[in-house]
Amino acid sequence: MGELISVTGQRELKVLAAKLKAAGSEGNGLKTELRRGLRKAATPMLNAVKTRVRGISIKGVRGGGRWARYAHRPKAKSLGLRDSVADAMQIQTRMGGEPSVRLRVNTSRLPANQRKLPRYMNQSEGWRHPVFGNREAWAQQTGEPYWQETLIPFGPQVRREVIEVVNDVLGRID
Repeated sequence: MGELISVTGQRELKVLAAKLKAAGSEGNGLKTELRRGLRKAATPMLNAVKTRVRGISIKGVRGGGRWARYAHRPKAKSLGLRDSVADAMQIQTRMGGEPSVRLRVNTSRLPANQRKLPRYMNQSEGWRHPVFGNREAWAQQTGEPYWQETLIPFGPQVRREVIEVVNDVLGRID
């Protein structure tokens, strides 16, 4: 899901990553500043998609998934499915290889049997599951598309801010 909206492969970001690497230990402070700036640029997107996922109307039967989330992460005891998915969303920045800024759902923060749920929640057709583990009785739950619809409007703004941050740090290196 984090691959749908990303500011990646910007020529300026690649050039900057190479210059920071060449600067060695002197570039570490600038690298930290760059990451901070990139995160700041992507934060409004992250907050918007978290708010949107918390507001999804999931139709179906209430089940025992909360206890599986609690067993996996004790903090999740107070979190429902939507809050757990929102809590698993994060900004990822990379400087090596293909430099990028991405939003992603860190599914390792969910129990193993619920790691596909963020994707299913993003589909209007939803998903099927056995009712309380009974493989003879199945329930259908529906989600609402939330990922692209929420993030696309932020693309141009975030791209401008990322390029601004990159150019600022590039100016300090030269």
